[in-house]
Amino acid sequence: MSFTLKLADHQHWKLHRQDLESQILIPYVRRLNQELNRLLVARGVPAESIAQVVISGGVSSMATIKRWIGQKLPNSKIIEDSHPA
Repeated sequence: MSFTLKLADHQHWKLHRQDLESQILIPYVRRLNQELNRLLVARGVPAESIAQVVISGGVSSMATIKRWIGQKLPNSKIIEDSHPA
């Protein structure tokens, strides 16, 4: 899957899903993971004890993010807000 972005100066950039994953989503998830680890350690809470996760916003509904949450917090129920597509 890919899409082409047309810029004002008539440039066209083509972005493939693999590029989005490797250059944007994976580094983003790594950063989220670091921050969540810091928070859990600071509060003394094991990831396995988290029962619910509420996700909101467009990026949170992406499969990569949901997959990471499911792996990171295996005992949690994911609650997703409903937002217009």
